[in-house]
Amino acid sequence: MFRAWHTDPRTGRLNTMTTSIDLPTRLHGALAAGIAARPADALLLSGGVDSSLLAALAAEGAGTPPVAITVSLDTAPVDTCPLHGRDLAVRCNSDHDAASDVASWLALRWQPIRITVEVALEALLELCLALRSFDLGNLNNIALYIGTLRATRIGAKRIWTGDDADSLFGGYRFLARHDDWQDYLAERIPTIRPPFTDIAAITGATPIFPWLHPRVLEIAQSLERK
Repeated sequence: MFRAWHTDPRTGRLNTMTTSIDLPTRLHGALAAGIAARPADALLLSGGVDSSLLAALAAEGAGTPPVAITVSLDTAPVDTCPLHGRDLAVRCNSDHDAASDVASWLALRWQPIRITVEVALEALLELCLALRSFDLGNLNNIALYIGTLRATRIGAKRIWTGDDADSLFGGYRFLARHDDWQDYLAERIPTIRPPFTDIAAITGATPIFPWLHPRVLEIAQSLERK
């Protein structure tokens, strides 16, 4: 759990937030500013919180990208993930259904892409060769790669993703070990380089990361663990 701090403009001192609405309101404004400052032609929509919030705030500000793209395996969701076991709060391979709901709620121009395991493995090989890397992390990049190829084929050049919201706001379980959150982020932020940076480069697209806007980073850095 986090509590937030902000700088008092009169004294320059850090003060703890006193109302529960302050942090959500500040984050809403900061992310909306990041969206407005960094427009895109397409959004890679996973159906998770990070990309869905981008879509919702963009729609709220009438800045919704022309198209949202979701890539998922053409298999039914299952309760037990073959990689994570039951260590997931949602059903494995449920991205398609979640993104479908978000697209419907926000009236997005949605392009779902269902791929077979064979197609996914072919894309993985292409990624490894293009990036000259056999890092197993490329398994997580298959959807980014295929989604970006679709986006560029329909003329999209600037592409949003929800990258690094989890690392900034403690969304990964392993981040719980960082007791001094501000020290962790002071070291982490200068080294942030989302994998999509290189994936976009090999597809001819420009990666856009609203979650890495300076105002969003400032709010992340204002947090500390309670």
